[in-house]
Amino acid sequence: MPKKADGDVAKPSKSVFELISKPPIFGCVYLLAATMISLGLNEPSYEPYLTKPPFDMSSSGIGLVFGSFALVGVVTMAVAVRFTKYVDPVGLLLCCPLLCTLTTIAMMFTTSVAAFTSACIAGMICFFPMLIVHTQMLMRLCRTYGMRPEEHAEGLAASTQGALMVSQGFGACVGGYLLSVFGFQGAWTFGAIMIFSGPVVFGISIHPRVMKRPLAPRVELIGREDSAKSEK
Repeated sequence: MPKKADGDVAKPSKSVFELISKPPIFGCVYLLAATMISLGLNEPSYEPYLTKPPFDMSSSGIGLVFGSFALVGVVTMAVAVRFTKYVDPVGLLLCCPLLCTLTTIAMMFTTSVAAFTSACIAGMICFFPMLIVHTQMLMRLCRTYGMRPEEHAEGLAASTQGALMVSQGFGACVGGYLLSVFGFQGAWTFGAIMIFSGPVVFGISIHPRVMKRPLAPRVELIGREDSAKSEK
């Protein structure tokens, strides 16, 4: 059995399947996967839709639109790192996908490039803060079940990366089929339903009756409590 630097015996990391067998951890991973499906829908749906009336965009114009998405993503991530410290992760994980659902519905029925791009950018601004707090939430859920997050870092990373890869691949495959059969609105109706299902499943999974225990406090709150005790 390997030992840590302080002499304590290191516990083996739980497998991905053991981790996601916990309802709230599964709900948190599903939330990310359901939301990421929308990014998988982008590639097969945006270009054929935007090159037709009423948009009539060129390939270079569509490239600029995707470039603006990447720029917005970088800026949003940089700002969200500071912003998320002051926001409850649970509320953020419940509200952001709901706002993404609304922006997706708005994007489906726009008739101008400006409105379409604005709706997509608004959705991305709601999406990226969720990526930041997602890992924090998984670590908090580990503490809820008496597990030390650092001992299960590999399993948490594998579950997150697996959700990202599977959902993007699934979104691209299913999106291409739905686009050919039901058109742009039909494909993105599926995307909106999937995004909306994320916070519903996550909200149910973190209910005390489902977890059968209280949610562990945030790390910042634990630090404040320890400081208050030391001062006393």
